[in-house]
Amino acid sequence: AGYDSMCGFYKSISMCDVASKPHECQFDPAWLAWTTWAPPNDGTPPAPTPMSFVDDAGVTHTWTKAQPTIIAHVFDVLALVHMGMDPSQIIGTYGERASSGSNLNSYYHAGYSPGSHGDHANTPYDSALFPSDPTPEEQAMLAQMLDLSPECSATNTYCKHFNHTLLDANGWPDLIIQGPYIGGAAWTDEMLASASSKGIPIIRLTNSYSTEDALNRGLVEIIQRFEELASALGVSGVEAATAHDKAALCAEIEAFKPVALKAQSRGVRA
Repeated sequence: AGYDSMCGFYKSISMCDVASKPHECQFDPAWLAWTTWAPPNDGTPPAPTPMSFVDDAGVTHTWTKAQPTIIAHVFDVLALVHMGMDPSQIIGTYGERASSGSNLNSYYHAGYSPGSHGDHANTPYDSALFPSDPTPEEQAMLAQMLDLSPECSATNTYCKHFNHTLLDANGWPDLIIQGPYIGGAAWTDEMLASASSKGIPIIRLTNSYSTEDALNRGLVEIIQRFEELASALGVSGVEAATAHDKAALCAEIEAFKPVALKAQSRGVRA
């Protein structure tokens, strides 16, 4: 009878599939094929690795998209972009598109600044007085995003209007980000019900300033949470993107320490 390849294969497996393998097993082609076999690649891409984030409410959110689309408050969007997020990942924003008290775009709303401030709306705009305002480049970027607060986004003051019906017409995001500035003040029961019915989670980053019973987080802690969120949302190079700003902040803190010490010696208390 001729050589039976299957019989030879079986003999190799039987010889090597033991606790103390003979020395020749490490060279036996049948045993090597048996122990290193992998299914052929049919061209199907591997399933994406699920990403997750535990928000400040203790809820674990999981998704499979490498870079899920989001909506967030204007200044939270700017923070995420500064950390390296591509604007194409952001469907829209809600809230005011300039800091409270600013006269950006020749508009001034007294809002929470009582007293007479003159004709501030027609005073030449000075960006140095409002360093947190969006830059011209950022204003152009925001203009390309869906404005979910059209009633008050241009008023340069606290704005919590959120028109969720615009999402019905333009498409909903994969995730909704609730930041620590206004908390859940922008949400209505109708909006929450609509998001829930579509399976769209709300990731909540909180602070005692806007959310009852939330932890009182400082600036650095809030920044760290946004960095963690940015990484979970698929942003790469977060540390590199924020390195310059962190170094600048540390330099300012060090420069302020002797000033604060002198003030303290004069009896000044914060």
